[in-house]
Amino acid sequence: MVQRRSPTNRGVHPALWGVPVALAVIGLWQIWNLVVPRRDVCAAIYPPPAGCGGEARLAVAAAWTAVIVAALVATLTLGRTRRRWAMLGTAWVTLAALAGWFATHVVRPFVFF
Repeated sequence: MVQRRSPTNRGVHPALWGVPVALAVIGLWQIWNLVVPRRDVCAAIYPPPAGCGGEARLAVAAAWTAVIVAALVATLTLGRTRRRWAMLGTAWVTLAALAGWFATHVVRPFVFF
């Protein structure tokens, strides 16, 4: 006899919710680390070094922060019902964090344009 799982038991174990949250926090820290000024004198090169040219990176970092937070909220919401949604959401948070860091690093709002 096959035992069916209850609907409340199909999600991810609560201890694993730290993975997408940690990925989002690390990604946001890396993105905002590029925006916050850390130097008094900056070289006039493009793209500017980390911590320089923050005004150009501010809008890009804010937009990608919204994307990462939305992906994290969707992952935490949908992942409670299905394990597949949790895994896909974790992958989406990871890709959004990497794309956001790259877009902020090269000072472009979209990664490919």
